[in-house]
Amino acid sequence: MFLTWPEAAARLNESRYYAATRTNHHRWCDRSEWRAFGAEGAGAFDDDARVVRVHLVVTETGQRLIAEELGLASGDSKQLPSRILGRPTNKIEILPNKDVGASIASGSCEVDSMLVIPCSMSTLAAVANGASDDLIARAADVMLKEGRKLVLCIRDTPFNHIHLGNMMRAQQAGALSCR
Repeated sequence: MFLTWPEAAARLNESRYYAATRTNHHRWCDRSEWRAFGAEGAGAFDDDARVVRVHLVVTETGQRLIAEELGLASGDSKQLPSRILGRPTNKIEILPNKDVGASIASGSCEVDSMLVIPCSMSTLAAVANGASDDLIARAADVMLKEGRKLVLCIRDTPFNHIHLGNMMRAQQAGALSCR
């Protein structure tokens, strides 16, 4: 899930890299509008007044896990947040993972930060190697390209040498990996 609000974003985005690569005109802290980007499980932030918008991208595997673990049969994915929360939601926009032309796949969409929760090893590999075959990987690539905060919450353990190498490449590109 990807989430941003002013106080947290101020702490997250004040890195030397971000400050050195962005002009004051583009610094997110000067923006009057806050945005959020979501991947999985973002429904909990629907009531948070600090969150303006959540773009939720659920992979095919994520949809299967939601069906298996939450007992929610796959149906209209646009209704997923309402079905999980049990009420309508206005802040969460569902985007198909195959839509690499979605707004969040462009640097002109001023998303403050992105969290990938959970981040599979295949998504990590795509991000670390610049392979933007789906929306999550493309949006992550844009976050790195634009010097914005990208947090990858790795789910698979134990790690092998390839996993560690991909985590290092992603970190060197500007992503933060956590487990």
